[in-house]
Amino acid sequence: MQKQLKKRLFVVDSGKSCLEKILKEMNVAFCFYKNPEHILTEAREFKPDLILGDFGGMNQEDLVSQFRNNSFLSNIPIILCAGKTEITSIIRKINGNVNDYLVKPYNQEEVSARIERVLRRHEEVLNSNPLSHLPGNIAIKKRIMHLSSLKEEFAVIYLDLDNFKAYNDYYGYFKGDEVIRFVADLCHVEALQADDHAEDTFVGHIGGDDFVLIRPVSHMESFCGKLIQKFDEKITGFYSKRDRERGYIMSRDRKGMLKKFPLMSLTLAVVVNEKGSALHYGEISARGSEIKHYLKSFRGSHYLIDRRKKAAA
Repeated sequence: MQKQLKKRLFVVDSGKSCLEKILKEMNVAFCFYKNPEHILTEAREFKPDLILGDFGGMNQEDLVSQFRNNSFLSNIPIILCAGKTEITSIIRKINGNVNDYLVKPYNQEEVSARIERVLRRHEEVLNSNPLSHLPGNIAIKKRIMHLSSLKEEFAVIYLDLDNFKAYNDYYGYFKGDEVIRFVADLCHVEALQADDHAEDTFVGHIGGDDFVLIRPVSHMESFCGKLIQKFDEKITGFYSKRDRERGYIMSRDRKGMLKKFPLMSLTLAVVVNEKGSALHYGEISARGSEIKHYLKSFRGSHYLIDRRKKAAA
């Protein structure tokens, strides 16, 4: 298994000893820097995942502005550190250019919690799909690998739209994007309303018209059935009256040939990682692709649940 790299913190702090002791208890790499003269050069060379700034006598507003205006550092999250009496005025001056703040004297649990939260949010933003704002491939893989390592039983639902490319070509990318946002919202709403596993359900967007839901196995048949029912009820609203009535559109296939394409439908390939089966991420993904390929040979919306255990070595 690939070793996870430690997150890197670039710390600007004249009172080095206080934060150093706390950071040593965390699973992070860090370096301290005091001199504002070459601070941008040093930060670029260190390649931080987060900037932790107790700027002390330095000009906080100016330094934060320098970080935000530097093309190499502008997207790095910043946590500002300051005393209780000065934090409000500093934040007002900086006007939303920092991601969080810490008040001195430091509390170890609070420092750890805020750093981890900012890092997690930043990673989600970097990996989120710009259209659906859902977590992307990295977050999906991490979630599956984490649940597999716990040997918990869970299901991975690979969701795919049938005939989406033809729709996108026929109606244009603007309408196609509307469909993608509709599917993202549908997955999110149904996951929240389905049962008592809402908090345990993860919704991710691989890209294009491919989505993933990761959730407990119970009530899987009813969940997939309701998802398909809601999709089939609402997807017709994205077509013109004429196309709805005739039940197809005329568009070109991948070979450039003009042909009839049915209205979009939904394919749900469900792979269950049962307790003790310990399916690897690659095997889960491969099974999902296999099921999707099989289901696409049928017309209309369908789901299939694969409960096969890991193949014997």
